[in-house]
Amino acid sequence: MSGLDAVLEQAMDLSEEERSVLASRLLASLGDAGELNAEWREELERRIAAVDRGEAKLIPAEEAWARVQERFEG
Repeated sequence: MSGLDAVLEQAMDLSEEERSVLASRLLASLGDAGELNAEWREELERRIAAVDRGEAKLIPAEEAWARVQERFEG
């Protein structure tokens, strides 16, 4: 097992909250590579505005993740 595999295995043993903190810190360590480009920023602003105007249909996070898993894991 490579060092990366060992780290990943240990990370998967963390709680969801701990994995979230770890992921945020890893992304922050990438510097500019972790930054959003202008197009993504515009898309995020557009989506936030749609939510603020009440135009977006929101679903609970659990349902969203279940849909993602169903779609990509079969």
